[in-house]
Amino acid sequence: MAYAEKADMKSRYGEREINQLEEGVGTGAIAAALDDAAAEADSFIAARHSLPLPAGKKYPALTWISCDIARYRLWEGKLKDETDTVYIRYVRARKWLEDLAAGEVKLLDDAGEEPPLSGEGSSIVVLNRRPQAFSNRVLRKMDYAMD
Repeated sequence: MAYAEKADMKSRYGEREINQLEEGVGTGAIAAALDDAAAEADSFIAARHSLPLPAGKKYPALTWISCDIARYRLWEGKLKDETDTVYIRYVRARKWLEDLAAGEVKLLDDAGEEPPLSGEGSSIVVLNRRPQAFSNRVLRKMDYAMD
């Protein structure tokens, strides 16, 4: 599940840049980059929160993070150096995700609520049952089967 859409990227970086990127990499590349960015984000989110995140909620931080990661992936190989704004924003997004996984920052939805932490609301079922020993009747049948 992507945390951002092409429209989010256009509002952040401008329609001209997004159209230019799309022309260079192909029509479905932006959606694919946003899906990849969500997968990358999920790998950090899973360290702290249960996945998938609750449906119907919007997480503003994940929107900008997904946009910055997707933009970097689309520009990858075309950047001049590590002082490029696209690269700096990518590093900032990754740092935020690392901080989230470490519990140093919180993931909040648009209502200011945090999604369930890993293990919250989940149940563990423990079955205590004595191992069943074979009865003499079963053992005799097994003995006949081996003859």
